[in-house]
Amino acid sequence: KTEFGLGDKVALDVDVKNVKTLIVKVFEIDTFNYLRATGREVDASIDLDGLVATEERTETYPDEPLRRVRRSFEFPGLDHAGVWIVEMIGNGTSSRAVIRKGSLRYVEHAGAAGQVLRVLDGEGKLAPDASVLFAGREYRADERGEIVIPYSTAPATKPLILRRGEFATRTTLGDLSRFNAAA
Repeated sequence: KTEFGLGDKVALDVDVKNVKTLIVKVFEIDTFNYLRATGREVDASIDLDGLVATEERTETYPDEPLRRVRRSFEFPGLDHAGVWIVEMIGNGTSSRAVIRKGSLRYVEHAGAAGQVLRVLDGEGKLAPDASVLFAGREYRADERGEIVIPYSTAPATKPLILRRGEFATRTTLGDLSRFNAAA
């Protein structure tokens, strides 16, 4: 499991074989800046050089080299919305997991001045403090939690970044897949 709800505890089960010492590193990714710079979602190929792990621990095991053992790792520090890379290094081999906790989505309707968006959190609740980055400009919610994106003379499906605090999600304006029965 790599996607978790906000209230979920994060744990990973890992099969370990021929590893006496396992280094576990957790990197929290600044999703807004990453999405703005790359235009794509965080994946396991992200370059972590120069980043400092938010959590690091070393585990040692007395197991025989030929024996495969399933180990469980809990990550209580992953307690808020965000994206993390969990890197495990043992016996010269590195493995990664991308952990996503929480989500943002939007619902929209046509308004007089443009498309009116309301950003919702992973539980479907209005996120009145959210903002949207569209075409290089950030739009903030008004007192009703609505964000107005002005109409364009060249309509098309375009990238959109939904942001709430340090957490951000990439989607598109004009993408009907963001609607679901709860909206």
